[in-house]
This record gives sequence, C-alpha cells and structure tokens, in this order.
Amino acid sequence: MSFLKRFFKKEYRAVEMIEVDEHLRQIMGLVTDTQTVLNIPAVSACVDFISSKIAELPIKLYHEKDGKTSEIINDIRLSLLNDSTGDLLDSYQMKKAFVRDYLLHGAGYIFPERNGNEFVSLRYIANENVTVTKNYDPIYKVARYQIGTRTFFDDEIMRICRNTKDGVTGIGIIQEHADILNAAYKQIVYERYLVERGGNKKGFIQVDDRVTQEVLDDLKEKWRTLYSSDNSNMMVLNKGLKFVESSNTSVEMQLNESKDTNNELICEMFGLSSKIISGTANDEEYISAIKVAIMPVVVAIQTALNKSLLLWAEKSDHYFILDTKELLKGDILKRYQAYQIALKEGFLQLDEVRYEEDKEPYGLQFIKLGLQDVLFDPKTRTIYTPNTNQTAVLGEKVVDNSSESAIIETRYSDSQPRDDRGRWIDAGGGSSSSGGGSAVFRDSNFDEKEITDDTIEKVPFVKIFDDETKDKAYQKANEELLTEAKKYPVGTEVSIVYDKDMKPIENHGYVVGKIGGGEVHIDNPDVSYHAFHNHPTDSTLSVDDLINLTKHDNMLSITAVGNGGKVYCMQKKDISKGLAYRMFLQQQAKQKILLGKYSYLDIKNGKLRKSDLSEDDAKTVIQQLSAFSEKCVKAGAFYGFDYRQK
Repeated sequence: MSFLKRFFKKEYRAVEMIEVDEHLRQIMGLVTDTQTVLNIPAVSACVDFISSKIAELPIKLYHEKDGKTSEIINDIRLSLLNDSTGDLLDSYQMKKAFVRDYLLHGAGYIFPERNGNEFVSLRYIANENVTVTKNYDPIYKVARYQIGTRTFFDDEIMRICRNTKDGVTGIGIIQEHADILNAAYKQIVYERYLVERGGNKKGFIQVDDRVTQEVLDDLKEKWRTLYSSDNSNMMVLNKGLKFVESSNTSVEMQLNESKDTNNELICEMFGLSSKIISGTANDEEYISAIKVAIMPVVVAIQTALNKSLLLWAEKSDHYFILDTKELLKGDILKRYQAYQIALKEGFLQLDEVRYEEDKEPYGLQFIKLGLQDVLFDPKTRTIYTPNTNQTAVLGEKVVDNSSESAIIETRYSDSQPRDDRGRWIDAGGGSSSSGGGSAVFRDSNFDEKEITDDTIEKVPFVKIFDDETKDKAYQKANEELLTEAKKYPVGTEVSIVYDKDMKPIENHGYVVGKIGGGEVHIDNPDVSYHAFHNHPTDSTLSVDDLINLTKHDNMLSITAVGNGGKVYCMQKKDISKGLAYRMFLQQQAKQKILLGKYSYLDIKNGKLRKSDLSEDDAKTVIQQLSAFSEKCVKAGAFYGFDYRQK
C-alpha cells in the first residue's frame, strides 16, 4: 500500500459493544442509577461539593512564546466555557453535570460544535445517553460514540474518564464501591420502614390453640391498623394470644454507629472527610481536601480542554487552565497577611494585588524599590545600587549615575565660556544627540535635512499645555529655533530653554553645538523650564534626550523640532517614576540591537562607525536606531511621561 493510501485510509476492526447488564445488577439488589445513589446524603453532599467547587473556577487561555506567557482574553472559547455555552445549560451547570457524571459513572461527555475552525457551542451529553463501541485490538484502539441516532468519532467528543483503561470509558463510584453504597442505601430503606410503621418492631403472634379463619382475618386487620404511623392506635390480645418480638440484630442495635461509619467511608471514596461536608473542617483539612479531591479532576479537565478545544496549530504554544487561586484564598485575614508579605518582598505590586481581589487598579506601573537593596540583572550582568545611584557591570568600572558622567550622557562644563549671545565658544560635544544616535555618522551627514523658509512656516501647532496662549508660544519657539539653526551648516544643532510659562530665561539664550556635529548642550537653569533643540535628521527624541529629562528635576519637558518641520515632545507628568524610567533606558541602551552585534552604548563610546560598515549595513543600523528610539519613547507612558508628536 502506498504512503498516501496508508495515510488517508481509515481502518476499522471488529467492533464490540460495551454495555453494562443493568438487569443483572438489579436482580442482585445493587444500586445502579444516579437518582438512587444521590438519595444517599453523604454521596449527594460529596458530589455537590466537588462539582460545585470546580464549576465555580474560571477557565483561562494562555499563549507561551520565547519563554514568556501572556493571557488571551478575547476568544470565543472562553465565552463558551465561562458564560453562555450555546446550549440550554449555562457554563456553571454544564461543568457541574460534566464532573458529576465523571464521579458517579466514570466518564463525562461534551460535544464541542464547530463551524470549520471556529467553535460555536459546547453541548453537555448525559452519560446514560452515550453508548461506546470499541475494537478488540489492545494496542491500536479505535472507538466510536453512539448518541441517539448519531455516530461520532473519537476526536469529536470531549471527555474526562475516571480510572480508565481505554481512554473512552471509566469506572465511577457507583461501580467501584457498589457494596458500600448498597449497604448505605439499604440502611436508608430500613429507617424509612421503621418510620412508616411508627417505630414498631417486627414480631409474630403465638397462640395456644388453633383459631378460626374469622379470628385470623380480624387479627390481621387490627395488626395492619397498629403498624400504620398516621394514627395513635392500639390493639388488645385475647386470652391465649401472645406477641413474640423478633430478636434484634446487631445492625438494629448499632444503627447510628453504622450510619456514621458508612458516611465516613463514602466521604473517603471521594477523597473528603465528613468535616468538609458538615462545614467544621479547619484550613489544613480544607486545603488537603482541595489537593486530594479537587485537583485531580481539575487536571483531567485541563487535559481534555487542551486536547479537544485547541487547534492543531495551537497545541504547541497554547493551553487552558482552571484558575484555582479562588479555591485557595482562605479567610480574609490570612489572605491579606500573605499579600502584605508579597508586597514587602516585591514579587507582587499593589495593582496586581487589587486585580487578585477583583478591584479596579490604580494604574501604578512603577516597581517599589528599597534603597537598601542591590539589584542585579543576570542577563546583562549589571549591578545597580539605588542608595548610591551607582551602576556597575561585573568585571568593569563602576558608573556613578549621580555625577555629570552618567551613562550615555555627556555634558559641557558650566564654566565653559559663551559669546555675547549666550552661545558656547568652540562647542565640541553635547548632551543631546540627533535622532536615535546619528552622531555616530555625523561625518557622513546621513539623511540630514536642510532648513528652509518653507519648513519654518510649516512648523505645526501642537496642543502641549491645553492653553492656547502657551501653545502658540510653544509653536513660535520652535519656529525661532529653526530660524537660528538655519544660520549654520547642515547638521548643526541649536538649543534653548524657556520657563514654565514659555517665557525667555535671563542669561540662557541659544546654545550652538559643534558645527555640523549633530550634538548640542542644553542649559539646566535653577528654575522650572522647557528645553528645545533641533534634530537635523528630522527624527524623534533620542535616548540621550529622554535621560536628560529623567535626570534633571527642573526640566518639565524636552522638545526636538526636526529640520524638516516635525515636532516631538516628551513631558514629565510623574516625577516619582523618573528613576525607574532612567534605569529602563540605561539597560535598553546596553542591549545588542544593531545587527545583533552592537548596542546604542557602543555607538556613544565610538565602538561603531560608518566606516566600519557596508552601505547596506549602515542603512540597517539607522533603521534599527530609529525603531529603538521609538520603543524607548513609547515606554515612557508606563512611567508617567506624556509623548506628543506632529
């Protein structure tokens, strides 16, 4: 047979009908049907406890990629599993019935209805409505399901099976513990018999002489009246008649003790204790019950969900789970004490705790750090000490972030002389680099734009302050900055600062960077201010710009206006997160992002120059730098920084 024929051909061997002879079990007096078993209070309570606890659990879907796990929220399967199933039963009722069949009969069944690759409903099928047929082969097992007049293949039915050997049928409590269940049920029948007869004991009438049929009939009628429980009756025995009581059995003499013993045994069948059912269990006993009785069923359901509700393309990196944290929440005091420890040790944050408690988050994205802690990043081998604000790489020199020599950023000395217009004399370096680190290629003037009158006229109006007067002053500041930068060769950067009301600051005029150099110093006055500079490449704010903003408390915002007229602005909204944002930027700057070999920091240290690269690689580096800068800018939103561009 060819490979294709073997691949597509379905072979079915002789099929054997698997049935249980219910008539034989009834003849033997064994309990068989669901309703009869649930008449035993201990069984009903145990089944209800387990099925209800599991039915309460929300089902979640996760996607794992590159070692990172993310929760999928918008998926039709989650709606079917947690809300409306598309059947008459809602999700709670469906899961409860599913588990009940699993416990009592050994198998629970659900039909996942599909339209192509899309699931449209989940339909519960009662165990008694499913007939399973399978072949004789113990290795290559084949099974089908007969449900009503329909036949379904093995992979069309979702199932959970208890103590199964074939994967399609199981052994439930009813079959596995028939003797104990039968004894418990018979005990209930016996108690009902006593109640119906008013508690009168069994016995017989002893006579000295033979009596007539008329006397017998009269005696039977009075006897029947006596054993009726709905009236207060009595009977008088004539001379020669004597009531002889049947001897009590040990079961009758120890009825309550026997009932308690049976209840304990039934609870043990389900992995529970009678204290769980009566509600008197302590926390340790409750947790033990969850582990022994609930978790095995949870794992069985998760396995069934992953097998039946995941598409083939999803099976390698998607998975369903039942969120069991609701089961283990415990009482409120112990739960809050656990949260307190988690917050103190830092492996949970405040909003994560509020999420666990189903409360609206505050929107706090920062991580609380103690100054006494030393932080180590095993990936970059970087050590950061908040108390001293120092960063170090194992085996390398310590970098003091509190000084003017902070990582990435370089500064002019405030003692450096200026001309009569406030500009640096013989400027040779700067703290702000043009658009994503293009200073590396400043000798090439790569993609640097020439400022024109038309460019200046087209500088956009941007709503930065939600104050029209200040916003117009902001637009004018950008126009005047480009007008000043136009006086110098292409590639030259110019900066200026304005106070919080967008008015000039005395002794802080325009600062001109190195001619054609692509870098410029930004003044840091003693008052709150807004910083402006131009980017010859017309690109967004650089990492240097962002670190400048996080480092200087007086700087309210930093703006880069491109030589082509684009405006980019980052505003500081929450100063408490500035340190966390700077740490993020510094770590990002050291990662190998350029051609997989170099980092942004390599550029700043002069380890990478255009002359070292081919023309294609140089263009790739520029593109990667631009994407890197965009990533760093967008991350500011998580640390309380507001970004605008136009």
